[in-house]
Parts: sequence; C-alpha cells; structure tokens
Amino acid sequence: MMYQIIAIRDYTEYLEKAIDYFAMKLGIDRRIYEDCMQNSIHTTSPLPRWFLLLDGEAIIGCYGLITNDFISRQDLYPWLCALYIEEEYRGNELGAMLLKHGQEQANKLGYQKLFLCTEHIGYYEKYGFVYIGDGFHPWGESSRIYEISTRTIGDEQEQQILVVKESKDLVEILELQKLAYQSEAKICNDYTIQPLVQTMEEFEEEAKYVTIWKSVIGNKIIGSVRAYEKEGTCYIGKLIVHPDYQNHGIGKKLMMAVENEFTGLRYELFTGLQSIKNVAFYEKMGYKKTYIKKIHDTLSIVYFEKFK
Repeated sequence: MMYQIIAIRDYTEYLEKAIDYFAMKLGIDRRIYEDCMQNSIHTTSPLPRWFLLLDGEAIIGCYGLITNDFISRQDLYPWLCALYIEEEYRGNELGAMLLKHGQEQANKLGYQKLFLCTEHIGYYEKYGFVYIGDGFHPWGESSRIYEISTRTIGDEQEQQILVVKESKDLVEILELQKLAYQSEAKICNDYTIQPLVQTMEEFEEEAKYVTIWKSVIGNKIIGSVRAYEKEGTCYIGKLIVHPDYQNHGIGKKLMMAVENEFTGLRYELFTGLQSIKNVAFYEKMGYKKTYIKKIHDTLSIVYFEKFK
C-alpha cells in the first residue's frame, strides 16, 4: 500500500472532501471546519494547517495543527488535533506516522514544541509525548495535556556513541541524568528516586566498575547509558536521552552499543512500571518482563531480561 500525507493548503481540490471528512469523523459542526479550513488556505499566518492521510485516492485518516484546541492553556501552541485513522487501518503504526509528520511540520514552521490534549492514557506516551498537566474546556470538562519536542538532529553535527574515558564527562552526564529523570519522578510522584539524588562522589565510585557510554553531537552530551558484567549477566542502567533529542533513535543506539560490547550474555535492566514509554521501548528492543517489585504506593519497578 502507498500512503501519502497531503496538506489542504497544497491540494485545495480536496477542500470539500476534507471538510466533510473531519466533520463526520470528529463529530463537530461542519460549519466550524468549513470556516476554518477555507480561511486557512489563503492566510499568511502559519496556522492552522490541515492534513489528510490517503491510501491511493481514498481518505483513511487526518489531523490538524491549530493555535488552540478549545482548552484553557492558551499560552501553549501549536496543538495537534483531530487525529483519526480509519478502523480497518489501525494497528499499522499509521497514527505514529501522522504524529511524526505533525512534529516535522511544527518544526518547519519554527515551533520548538508540539502539544495535544486527550483523555487517553498510554498511547501518546509510546511516541515520546510527555504529560505536563490538565487543561479545561469551555464545556466544563478537562483533558490531559501532552508535549513533545520538535527538534531534529538531521541538520546538526553527526551524532556519535563513545565510551566515556574522561572524568570531566561525568559532571555533564550527572546533570543530564537529573534532567532526564524529572519526567520519571513526576510519573511516580517521587522526587527522591536514586537517579535524582545520586551525588557526584557516588557516581565517581560507580564509574570505577561500570562502562559508561555517551551520545554526543559536537561537544554536547545528549545521552548516556552504563553497564557492567557479573557472573554471566550484563546489568544495564540509567539509559538517558536529553528531552530535546528523544525519539530520534538515540536510546536504541546506546543500547546496541552495550549489547555489542557485552556479547553472548544475559541482559538485565529495570524501569518504573508506570513509565509506559520506557516499557514499550524495552519490549521493542526484545526485552521480556520477569518480575515487578513494589517500592511504595506510587512506585513499582519492572525488571526485564534478554538473551542474545
């Protein structure tokens, strides 16, 4: 199948079909979409933008980029809205395709972040969206608000994965660690988790027996992971990527660096059970859940293993 994402601004012959499709699938008064889409074609403003997903000539999905999704956080924009995939096409990562397209379009328009509001829990987290709080609608209901960085690394200096050999890198990695684990702490409502309270002295002691990798662009460290081998098991810990550089395959490259170094072993790692994005990532990397350990009422740890 050949899928194509088109912008209504560029394919105005689809305007009436788009208006009908959005109105029917999203259940909103057609006049709202008609007025918005017709004016979006000729406006000099970067927003709104409306897109259709096509299979041949058939419309099978859609989404929009708008300034506000009828929500109280009017300080945030742009918003990805009206994401829809035809039921028979679901399960093929087409929603992910539209989300990525939305990130790219927002980036091209000069926006550093993209937002969306939803009642769903668990779907958008898989694709790098981070929950930042709730917003309120004029009709009295509330929605969860998510954000994601639109930053890409394609136009920057080449990314490299290197083994850390200089102690000065530890300072930058620890700072990155404390930044990256803020989202984890928010999920479990616990800002005393070990990655956030680890001291420099403790990290330097740890560095004596673990191998540490860093992902760098130019002179900037944007990711890291560490691992060590004991009795036939490679223990992997603290896989981190700077929030502005997530969802570009950096975490996967760091994990591959570990597995390529420690070959023919059993691998073990853990993450927070409520960290849906992390759990999905490790499962995609071939790791299987082994057991869950409850730390306290809001924090449980899930352990994974993999044989290679």
